[in-house]
Order: sequence, then structure tokens, then C-alpha cells
Amino acid sequence: MSEWKRETRRGKAAPGLAVLSAVLGAAMLTAAFPAGALAAEGGWQQDGTGWKYIQESGAPVAGGWSRIGENWYWFDGQGYMKTGWLTDEGRTYYMEENGAMAVGWREIGGNWYYFHEDGAMNTGDVTLGETECRFGVDGVFKSATRVENTGGGAFRVGCYDEMTQALFDQLNEEKTEEYFEEYSEREDEYDGDMKRSYDRNATFQVYEDLNRAAMHRLEAAGASGYTNGSIPGEGTVSDYLKSISYGSGRNAMELYLQNCEDDSDAYDKFRSKMMDRYDQKADRKYLPEYYRKIGIAHREEGGKHFFLIIMLR
Repeated sequence: MSEWKRETRRGKAAPGLAVLSAVLGAAMLTAAFPAGALAAEGGWQQDGTGWKYIQESGAPVAGGWSRIGENWYWFDGQGYMKTGWLTDEGRTYYMEENGAMAVGWREIGGNWYYFHEDGAMNTGDVTLGETECRFGVDGVFKSATRVENTGGGAFRVGCYDEMTQALFDQLNEEKTEEYFEEYSEREDEYDGDMKRSYDRNATFQVYEDLNRAAMHRLEAAGASGYTNGSIPGEGTVSDYLKSISYGSGRNAMELYLQNCEDDSDAYDKFRSKMMDRYDQKADRKYLPEYYRKIGIAHREEGGKHFFLIIMLR
């Protein structure tokens, strides 16, 4: 909702940034507490039930939304700050552990969600910059692809950390280059008809189910080992995908990139593995352009980076 609507619903102006009057003891200063907690005569106060925000009048903020500092909070009728999921006027919000309203991408309970600038959880399809994202009716992130007819190349995926995003950018740039080398006429012949797509397969499509599969395989490889594309007790990526009834009949490629210095080192190892196999077998399945879907997992250990990439035709 807009700030105007929030102000109107409360029937008064949102509080400004509270002025510190005394700092709570060090034991109170934890990440779970609202930033800028105040002494007992005003501001943030905690009792055995939860947190309240006491106004200058001595009365707690209560009965809905209030802006305090740079964040929005929600208080119940007794003035207690809300945390966790919140439904208000048919819209869903998430209040952080410190009570602040979540905005942007958040991982909650193992799922990824996107919250708009007004805090409302997104459902269905939404375009974020150059990225077309799909979410379920429950708000859970499903997939992402680059907006069509924009020339391909890198695009942002909100669930990826900085290192994974940087590697993904390089993979997409390579895939786009390969695609237009093979289909150079498609861009030249495009006449602006939005019912057609000249670059639909010029970039990867990210699927959260594949990201999860990649993370499972990455953790299993770290725990049990990885030899010739197989994990003891689990088998190859095709074996695993079949066991979870995903991507049945599709050609799959998996690459485990170990002990990488950074995303550039990981990309170099990716290219080396793919090109070595292509040189040996001259099979298109060893070219990134051959694949459509992708999932990537990343972890850091001992200053080194480990990635596992799953690609599906």
C-alpha cells in the first residue's frame, strides 16, 4: 500500500525517527530486537509478552501500521509489535524478527519470496527490471527468465547470492553469444512483433526446483564424494532427477566445480570441462547453447568456493 494510505488508515501522521534517551544494557542489544531500542521512559519497551513502542504521550502505538525511523511496523490492539507472517486487508506481509516490514527478496522457511516496496507479497508473474519472474499463488518463487526480445545476456535472479549471480551472468553471456552465432538471422529478421520472440532460447531459464536439486547434490557431494559424475548411494544427476520425478526423459548435464577462487575461476573450470568433453565427442550436448533450464548451488568452505550446476535440455 502507498504511504498515503498507511497514514490515512492510522488517522495520524507516522512517527518520525525516535531520539535515543538512554541505551539499553548490552544484554538487550541483539539482532532480534528493533534497532534503536530505548530506555523505559519512552521508545521501545519489552515485557514478558513482547515489544511495544511508547509514544511521547506515554501511550503505546497500537492498532495497525506505524512508521518508526526508516521502517514500517505493525502493532496489535494491545500495542505489541508483530513478527512473522501478517495478513491485512487481504494482502500478505512478512515482518522481520526485529519487527520491520520485509521488502524485496527474502528466504523464509526454505522458500524464496518477493515483497514489493509497499511490503505486499507478490503472487503470480512479475517483471523486475530485465527479469520475468514466476511465483505461485502462495507467493513461493518458481522460475525466472530474461524478458523476451531484449537481446539476451545476463539478468538478475533475486535468490542468487553475489558469487552465484556473477557466475550465472558469465554463463548467460556465453549462451547468448553461441545462440546468435548459430541463429544470426533471427535478430536481423525481427520486426518488432511482440507476438514473436527472436531470443527466447538465447538465455537460460532458472527453475527453483533445479536450484534445490543442485543444492542437494552439492551437499551430498561434499559429504560422500563425487567421482565421474556420480555420488555414492545416489548415482548420477539423471538417477537423482528420476528418483524425485523431475525432468523425466530430458537430457541433463551436471558439473561440480570444486576449490574455486571466485566466480571467474569457476567459469573457467566450467568452460574447460565442457570444451574437453566436446573436443572428445563433438556432441552438441557439451555446449551451453544446447540447454534451456538451469539450477545452480554454491557454498564456501575454507576460503574456497564450490558450485554445482544442473542444466536440462
